[in-house]
Amino acid sequence: MERLAEPALQGLSTGTVDRRAMHLHGSWGNFYENTIALDTQAPYSRHGYGFAAVNTRGHDAGTISEDLSDTSSDISAWMDHFDAQGTDRWVLQGHSLGALKIIRGMLDHAFGNRVSAVVLLSPFDLPAFYAGSGDAGAIEAKKTHVEQLMAKRGANVAVPEDIFSTWPVSLGTIRSALSIGGPLDVFRSRDGDVNSVGNVGVPTLVVLGGADFAATPDNHRVADLVEKVGAEVTLVEGAPHNFAGFEVQVNAAIAQFLAKLA
Repeated sequence: MERLAEPALQGLSTGTVDRRAMHLHGSWGNFYENTIALDTQAPYSRHGYGFAAVNTRGHDAGTISEDLSDTSSDISAWMDHFDAQGTDRWVLQGHSLGALKIIRGMLDHAFGNRVSAVVLLSPFDLPAFYAGSGDAGAIEAKKTHVEQLMAKRGANVAVPEDIFSTWPVSLGTIRSALSIGGPLDVFRSRDGDVNSVGNVGVPTLVVLGGADFAATPDNHRVADLVEKVGAEVTLVEGAPHNFAGFEVQVNAAIAQFLAKLA
């Protein structure tokens, strides 16, 4: 168990080596009971990486009540923590919302030159997903509705099920998620724009599920978009958003990617 006092963060880690992979989980997940993180640890270990699975503030126990405007500082704080233990080479891995956090930090150069590669598992179009539509008008309409509820109830109240029922999320967090051009609107597949993935500045692997319910429009088209911007992409046919039942294929893609970095 790893804990940081300031900012107050929690996570798990294995190994104290100079090379480390760090996993950022998605919206419906946590650092201590996450099958994706646990399953993907294996290829990293085989390639000589320590592994950490961590949270950012406000994102514990499978629910989120966090400010999505600044998650890079928490990721950087984790990196500082492990750097002090001897880590000097990083691979950042994120699933779903965690992938978007990594893209944002890389675009902002928030991690210096410490990151040698990134692995993005099921990145998705955040505003389109929470609005249930890739239409800009629909996204803005839902955001306005959420803001009206926030004015009455506050930002930390759970979103009513008629707005979003897939997992618990606060009004404040979903408002951030619905912000077109916001900090985590970095995978705009609704507009055919995933250029951010090609601009992270280090080797990048994107793994997509062919049956991902969060994809906009669908991951067969998204895979083509990612390939065009120069990232390595693996489309796992039939796989859902969390890759359940397809762990072997995901690990194989990660292992092949890591072998190229050696």
